[in-house]
Amino acid sequence: MKKFYLTLVTLFAYTMVATAGIKNLYKQDFESAPNAAAAGWVSPSYAAGMSILGDEYGHYFQFDLGTQNNRNANLIWINNVNYEGVTTYEVDFSWALAANANGNNGSQYSNEICVFTDSTSQVNNGWMSNSEKAHWLFALTQKKGASGSDFYDTAGEMEFYVNNNPEDVFTPEVGFFYNISVLVDVQARTASYKIENSLTNALEKEGVYNLPEEWSALASGINILAGRYGSKHQLDDIVIKSVIDTDFANDPTVALTGIEMKKRTFMITFDPTNDEVLHVKGTDGEEKTYTESPVTYETETSGTLEAWTVSGTATSAVVSTEVVCEDIVLPSATATIIGVEEGFGKTWRVSVSNTEVPTQPQLFINYEFKGQSGETQSGTELLSGATITVNEKGVLKLTTIAYGFADGVIEIENDKEFTQVDDIDFQHKTAEDLTAAGFTEIDPLVADKMSGEGNWTARPDAMRFNWVKGSEVGDTVQVRPYDVAHGGIRRFERAQSTITEEVAHQLFAPVYVWYKAETDTKASSNLKYNLGIGIVNPGNREDDYSGALGEGVTNAILGVDGLTDEDFIVVSRITNYGRGATDHLYIEAASEEEAIAKYNAMNLVAINDLGNYPNGNAGVEVITGTQTFYLFRIQEAIARVQTFKAKNGTGIVELPYNKIVSDHNAPIFNLNGVQVNAKNLKKGVYVKQGKKFVVR
Repeated sequence: MKKFYLTLVTLFAYTMVATAGIKNLYKQDFESAPNAAAAGWVSPSYAAGMSILGDEYGHYFQFDLGTQNNRNANLIWINNVNYEGVTTYEVDFSWALAANANGNNGSQYSNEICVFTDSTSQVNNGWMSNSEKAHWLFALTQKKGASGSDFYDTAGEMEFYVNNNPEDVFTPEVGFFYNISVLVDVQARTASYKIENSLTNALEKEGVYNLPEEWSALASGINILAGRYGSKHQLDDIVIKSVIDTDFANDPTVALTGIEMKKRTFMITFDPTNDEVLHVKGTDGEEKTYTESPVTYETETSGTLEAWTVSGTATSAVVSTEVVCEDIVLPSATATIIGVEEGFGKTWRVSVSNTEVPTQPQLFINYEFKGQSGETQSGTELLSGATITVNEKGVLKLTTIAYGFADGVIEIENDKEFTQVDDIDFQHKTAEDLTAAGFTEIDPLVADKMSGEGNWTARPDAMRFNWVKGSEVGDTVQVRPYDVAHGGIRRFERAQSTITEEVAHQLFAPVYVWYKAETDTKASSNLKYNLGIGIVNPGNREDDYSGALGEGVTNAILGVDGLTDEDFIVVSRITNYGRGATDHLYIEAASEEEAIAKYNAMNLVAINDLGNYPNGNAGVEVITGTQTFYLFRIQEAIARVQTFKAKNGTGIVELPYNKIVSDHNAPIFNLNGVQVNAKNLKKGVYVKQGKKFVVR
């Protein structure tokens, strides 16, 4: 990844000033900010996508959209910049579109980077520079698709309009940094821009933009709009410069860029085009001067590193950095249970973060599991997010490694045994089962359009598999047993008005389907059942399936009675948005009818995306026994719920099924009668709904 430190001369080149100083009105290089918020960045709807990352060249800002729809992030500096008396200034920054939106049909190619003026209200709502209310000095806005409709395109074009001008197009290379400078003449009301290659400084684009008369000519900030899905923007070295008629020395930047056990490497940058001379006083007390930027400083001696610049008669502030030359121990990895089997079988997802580690090195995880039987299994250089599966009692040792750092080590005892106590197989309930549970059959779903519930039968990538006709796997035909050609999906429904709290706990015991928000006037919701798939939440309340859920509650919340915090629930889901596609399944059969029958007999989940559900994608979710789980509306079904109870557990009183006995939101008290945080219980005895239980 690039971080190329600029030696800009554009301001002098534009203004033709022979003897003057360049003053930084604003500078953000992300070297000292601990996180994106501290650097001034805000995302109204996706703060989790913002981060400050680092490499051997220093730190930079990243906005990673992930699997979200369009989201924006912005940096507003207008209240921290003094434009008084400024008639000409330049905004410089480095930008990379590190990852573009994917190439699937329907993806929104709506990426944008924009230096705006006085449109902060629009920024906070998310916007494109072609909005009538948006005012900008410079904008790169991804070109509309071939259809011309709202920046949708199936071709994944990388062309960007400059300042919303279809005749001025820039085509960036994904993953490559560009240096962008915008020189603003406040009196002439022009914004002259240049886009340069970050490595060679070769000019890629330049032009002049005339500001509309009613727009402010003072830059207020930068806005990023990331287009769904998977877009990733990176920014670095944001500077606002202005020419002044006296000497001026800007503060240098000191960045820790390398760690090798006790050895520390720093990169010190300044602006030699401003006739600045860098002074560095090392941790050993020796002082040196430099005229070329950047400067690399290395030391194995603890102490204070000082750096300042001198330009003519002006001297900058002294930037002091305390240097500690000792081994840095990496953080220990964490292991989260994402799979449980009878006995001691577990699957862990192991993870570790480098956000608190200086220079943010790439971290790897080595593991060793020593089983009670004497067998050992191991793995090396796993990335964060990898999974480890074991099938016996033993000890799991996780070691975090990175070059130049001391290892972080943690051991985890796999000493808890589980037994499966329930398996609620929604996917394979019969029509007779549903009728007995009070469901009524309605018309089958035979929609042939990809919209809402119709996705179950209409999407070409949902609910399909490969039927092996011959002896070779390659001799296959794709089959979609629930599409229109096969008669669609048999559906059953039960109206909200028939689901009382008692019914909600009896209907699919021990799973209950009851939820009531404090501000709701109604509880629970209508239930729908797709035969052969699972239970579905239609997303509305009235018996005629009209009306929204109300008070912002659009997703049903389910739980399981009779479990404790030491037990586990495994929830399997299928989606109609393609992640539930089973196109890599191969079913051998003599006929299509036999193939479909075998397919329907399987326990299917969104097998292309197994893992914890909190990542936003369907699949398998593993939670503790007292947690609740969502049934998201329309686009997914819960296919199966398995419960595993810990042997030799806490001894909490068993809660009988088929009765209203469990309120998962009920407060928990200690023996002194003081309510405690249910999500952070320490070892001890507690009381919930009048029953004592022990946390060990």
